[in-house]
Amino acid sequence: MSKNLAFLTLRHLREIFFTQRTQRENRKERKAFSLYTLREFCVLCGFVFFFSTISYSQSDKFGGIGVSVDIDSSVMQPYIVDILSGKPGAMAGLRSGDHIISINHWNTKGKSQEQVANKLRGRIGSKVDLDIDRGGKQMDFLMKRERIVVNEKAGNLCEGLDTVIKSCKKWFNEVRKIDISVKDLDGGAYGFSNNIILPNFDNCLVLKDWKNKVYFQADYFVGLDSLQAMSCFKRIVTDVRDCMPYTISGSFTESTGANITSFSTTFTIDQVKNPKYEWVKGSSIIIKCEHKLGSAYEVKLIYENSNL
Repeated sequence: MSKNLAFLTLRHLREIFFTQRTQRENRKERKAFSLYTLREFCVLCGFVFFFSTISYSQSDKFGGIGVSVDIDSSVMQPYIVDILSGKPGAMAGLRSGDHIISINHWNTKGKSQEQVANKLRGRIGSKVDLDIDRGGKQMDFLMKRERIVVNEKAGNLCEGLDTVIKSCKKWFNEVRKIDISVKDLDGGAYGFSNNIILPNFDNCLVLKDWKNKVYFQADYFVGLDSLQAMSCFKRIVTDVRDCMPYTISGSFTESTGANITSFSTTFTIDQVKNPKYEWVKGSSIIIKCEHKLGSAYEVKLIYENSNL
């Protein structure tokens, strides 16, 4: 009897020992698992913060020079297709058709369109040094990146100009009601914006000058290159003439002063197809290119209507 009691006591003590050891091991595993889970959570939070920072930086701190590029397969080099008005590329004097030899001394030959586009992008304010081949002549252009915003809802010039002409009756009447003083004038006129959009143009405004003359004006900044300015001027004149849904007549004038050179084409609307817009007859669309000494060329598109 005493032997059996001793045996049962020893077995019970053994079970207690192993149970306690198992519990200690389980506590260690749970603690280790908790530490592992906490570490993984911290790492995950770090990744979320890192990528959100990258996303913020890309949208808010990175820009470009305002050009689009394609690859010339005959020489395996990128060339400039389009240039946005008023952006670093245009203001530096780049032209459509320029071949890009290098970007900040990075050779572009044989590179893909995506690689070239990525090299043109970078932090806002950072410098871009382009080696350009223009008809066999090598040229160097230095500029700084800016934040580039492209309005995808702008439509085309024909739609935009048609909207301006059809909406200006209301705009002009609204601006005529505004009392202005000398202190309000910016460049000799008060500007009124009604979210007017004309593709590729900047500063689309209805203006009222100190003589109470009201007109619409939009600016297209070309840069310092005279040939690029003349090419841009002729293209806009052709586009306006071709897309107008009215019968028009045109005239070309050129003038040169001490500090400014300008040339312009004026279209007069002689006839309209829709009787609803009879008031449009006799109004004028002026495309003017101006160059002030020491500044960039600027093409202005002006719409005037003496009937309103």
